[in-house]
Amino acid sequence: MTAAPRPDPARSSVFVSYATPDLERFVRAFVRRLQERGIPIWLDRGRVLPGDSLLQEIFEAIAHTDAGIVVLSRHAVGSRWMAEEFKALFERRIRDGIRIIVVRLDDSPVPHGVGGDHWVDVDPDRDWSAQLDRIVRALAERRPPGPWPVEASSPVALRSLLADPGGWLDAAEVITTGTDSVVARLREAGAPGTDDVPRRLHHQLGAYEEITAPLAEMLAQCGYVGDPDQPGLWNRPVQRVCRTAVPVEARLAGEVWERAAWYPALRLAYAVGVGAVAGSREGVLHSLLTQQVPTAAGTRPVWQALAPDRIVDPELARRMPGWTGSCHGLSVRLRETLWPAFRGILGADDYARAFERYEYLRSLLELHLGGGRGTSLGEFAWLVHDHRSVVADRIADEVAALGTSWPLLRAGAFGGSVEAVAVARAELRRHVHDSFS
Repeated sequence: MTAAPRPDPARSSVFVSYATPDLERFVRAFVRRLQERGIPIWLDRGRVLPGDSLLQEIFEAIAHTDAGIVVLSRHAVGSRWMAEEFKALFERRIRDGIRIIVVRLDDSPVPHGVGGDHWVDVDPDRDWSAQLDRIVRALAERRPPGPWPVEASSPVALRSLLADPGGWLDAAEVITTGTDSVVARLREAGAPGTDDVPRRLHHQLGAYEEITAPLAEMLAQCGYVGDPDQPGLWNRPVQRVCRTAVPVEARLAGEVWERAAWYPALRLAYAVGVGAVAGSREGVLHSLLTQQVPTAAGTRPVWQALAPDRIVDPELARRMPGWTGSCHGLSVRLRETLWPAFRGILGADDYARAFERYEYLRSLLELHLGGGRGTSLGEFAWLVHDHRSVVADRIADEVAALGTSWPLLRAGAFGGSVEAVAVARAELRRHVHDSFS
């Protein structure tokens, strides 16, 4: 048998979280055997007299660990102490990318939100040498430094938190941690330079996409299954990222870069909106798009502050490498780069339909709220003009059938008026026609 690799001794110690009844049953022997393999372990020696100093020491250890091992059992499920330790480890995972390994000692139910990069089942009363080898290998694996990529815990885990709150984590904590990470990284973003603007803008937007990918996945889940009576769950992250754009806008030289600083918030608003459409919860769009966010010129509603044409000029988008050359290149880019955020909940065709429908509804709301003055449209406009989309007809039929029970009207959009929807639809038809005639 090939021996498991030895972890790099230069790495910080591994934090082990466990319930006290499992110390003699498993944890002490487990830790000893890990140490025999050269793995430095941080253990609180049985939690005798857990006072403030011990609590501080535990969280200090978590703040500096490179990995965490969570020992789950029937004793652990109800442990408030372990829940707090897991929250701290989870924050490090999102912020710094540390590994979390879950060792499960029995078949007791797993608390909501508990997720790990490796799961290992161990029976303490049987030989668990093979499982130990797997854990050592997992600890020896290296990954690139920096925040963890796309998955927050996992789409299924976050969805379970949204649908059934309770457990070791709640959705608000997960999303706040993800937002903290995005905001911190956006504040560090530097100016991209002034030569070859299309190429540099292409790379700048790509960097923003990488930074916001984990949070976009979380907010897609929120839009899809989050409680419509708790809009702050998805509205607050959009507001916070908008607040980040204001100082970035002031710091970057040139109108192109000032505008592009709003792209991260635009992506997050799209993630929520498309998720809400896919989840048949379109009333969410009204609160999402009408919430006020800070800009350098004062507060504005999201539909205005995050109008796509305001963020990337369509003519410039046509000249960017790797883009389609379409007059709605930003719409295409958003559709393509947000797809990974939805893979866990939608098939490709359902995602494309939800994206198209969101952009159509967003355009209707823009025209209504802006008094018909204009809209950024989107890829759907060309498809409607070319008779390759039925989104406009489908929505017209729904409004005719449902009247004031149509979800957006029920949510207060369009002043609750069917006639106002008809006016916006007529304006949108005119804008689509004028764009391609």
